[in-house]
Amino acid sequence: MTATIWSKFFWSDCQAEPTLKRCSLAARGLWLEILCLAAQAEPAGYLVQDGKPLDVRRLARNAAAPEDEVTTLLAELETEGVFSRDRRGRIYSRRLVREAKLRASGLKTGKQGGNPSLCRPKEISPTLNGVQGSASAPPVGPISQKPYSISQKPAAISQGPSGRAGDVLPFFQERTMTPLLQRAAAAMRTDAALLAHKPAWVALPAFVVELVAQGCDAERDIWPVMERLAARLSEPPTSPAYFRDAILEARAKSAARAAWVSPEDWESRLRTFNEQGLWARKWGPKPGEPGYQGPELTLAEAV
Repeated sequence: MTATIWSKFFWSDCQAEPTLKRCSLAARGLWLEILCLAAQAEPAGYLVQDGKPLDVRRLARNAAAPEDEVTTLLAELETEGVFSRDRRGRIYSRRLVREAKLRASGLKTGKQGGNPSLCRPKEISPTLNGVQGSASAPPVGPISQKPYSISQKPAAISQGPSGRAGDVLPFFQERTMTPLLQRAAAAMRTDAALLAHKPAWVALPAFVVELVAQGCDAERDIWPVMERLAARLSEPPTSPAYFRDAILEARAKSAARAAWVSPEDWESRLRTFNEQGLWARKWGPKPGEPGYQGPELTLAEAV
């Protein structure tokens, strides 16, 4: 356990964090439990025990909650981009890790005098008691000074989950861009690589499957809603879940606009389609096409 026994906690920051606001009350409670454990871990900010990732079983025991519930809540937090994982799969709080680095830098600076600008050794003039050497008093030779070590390696810059530099590990930089991710990027008129850098967008396939299972159509509901809402944003959201409510609302409105058709009219339409191959556009998708809303009546029965 780390010796850190306190840290700054800004209540307004917690309330205003957009990724956390989209989570359920139970997920926010689990995140507070994770912060308590991560703040006391070594390294600070990581959800680990003895340097190894804390598994769901031990996390559930600490949180006094069932394992299956903790698993579901963890998935919700990760989908919304609340936390990150390193290449070893360890969960960590980006803010706690940044604060730990600042504390370490402050401790190092304090041992050298407190002010970083005053820690560099100054060049010492070859004098004796402040008086330049003369013929009777030869100048004092140069005093050996240990050179101040300055790293010449430039700091690595990477694109973070929010699109800013410095927050994301190389693991996210190496993600491949799937056709589905490229389609979403095209709908939002943004770069697919930017979405690939956002951890929660890895759940896009599952997100689309979930919506389709609820009756949404990708071309009619999902992509148009993404395009409409993304036009109002300065940058893509951290998670596709940002669009969920609006997409479901669009599907509900689309279903409400569909006019009721009597069984007799459906039978007439199917007979016309079977005999003449004609299908009016206003009737919607043809039998056998995605989105067809007619009865499950075979063409043979309609003759």
